[in-house]
Amino acid sequence: MGRLLRKEVDFTLVYVISKHGKPLMPCIPQKARRLLKEQKAKVVKRTPFTIQLLYGFRKANKAPRFVYGFELFDEVEYQGEPCFIFGRRNSGYFDIRKLDGTKVHASASYKKLKLLSKTTSLLCERRQAASSPQLKQGVSAD
Repeated sequence: MGRLLRKEVDFTLVYVISKHGKPLMPCIPQKARRLLKEQKAKVVKRTPFTIQLLYGFRKANKAPRFVYGFELFDEVEYQGEPCFIFGRRNSGYFDIRKLDGTKVHASASYKKLKLLSKTTSLLCERRQAASSPQLKQGVSAD
């Protein structure tokens, strides 16, 4: 045999599940042991040995800013009436509402929309503040 003898290594892997239950890439037992010791994971199954992470973050489920040339709060025409885009999906369907918030269509296709004007700022809703019971009794809020 030559100098370079391969070291026999036990290639057992530990299966890993994310905090939200999605399967991740398996890791080596040393890493799994460290995660368990630091209480960053818990054992889910013994055979096959599987751990679940107790930390991590979820990817933001967000549509891009522009979807088929439309963005949030653009003024569009849908079936002859002007409305605004209040929600968007990657697939090209939009939540269309009037300015007062009444829903025109929950899932209108981009093919049925005509752009009237691009948004230059965000729409803000003004709400009447409900007066607190303390102020009605004559107690100041200071």
